[in-house]
Amino acid sequence: MTRELEKPVVLGAGPVGKAVAAALVSRGCRPTVVTRSGTEVPGTNSVAANMSDPEQARKAIAGATAVFHSVQPAYNRWPEEFPALQESILAACESAGAVLVAAENLYGHGPVSGAMNETTPLRPNTRKGRVRAELSTRLLAADAEGGARTAAVRSSDFFGPGVIDSAFGGRFFPALVSGKKASLMGDPAA
Repeated sequence: MTRELEKPVVLGAGPVGKAVAAALVSRGCRPTVVTRSGTEVPGTNSVAANMSDPEQARKAIAGATAVFHSVQPAYNRWPEEFPALQESILAACESAGAVLVAAENLYGHGPVSGAMNETTPLRPNTRKGRVRAELSTRLLAADAEGGARTAAVRSSDFFGPGVIDSAFGGRFFPALVSGKKASLMGDPAA
C-alpha cells in the first residue's frame, strides 16, 4: 500500500464519496468518511464535521495522508459558500501534509466541441461554471505555490453508481432496466 493510502479520508457520502470509499475498502483500506451528520458507510470509520469550519476541518483531516473531496454546498449557494469551503479543506490538508484529490464536474469548461482532455481550457458560461472554474484554478494554484499537494478529477454528473436521481439517470436508467420507454435528452439520432 502506498503512503498516500495509509490513512485516507473521504469528504462526503454522496454517490462520489461512497464510490471512492468502496474502492478504497476493496483495496484493503479503512478510510474515514466525513459528513455533516456522520453518515455510516460500510467498511469505513464515520466522523461528523462541518468542513466549512476551519477548526472542524483541521480536526477531521488531522493525520490524513490523502483526502478525497466530494462535498459541496447546495447548488444555489455555490458562489457564497463553495470558495470558503474549499479554502477550509485546502488549509486542513496543508496542515496535515495530505494530498487533496478534488472531485469536480465539467461546468467550468462551458460549451466544448470535440474531445476533452486535461488541456481543455476553462471557459465557463454560467454562474456555477464560473464558480467551478475559480475553484479549479485555486486548487491548482495551491499546488503550484507549494501549499497542499492537489489533483482534480473531472467527470460528468449525469450517471454512475448511486446517481439514480440525476436529471438523466432518473429519467433513463429505471425505465430502461424495467423494460419501459426511457426519456432521452437531445436527439438520439444525432
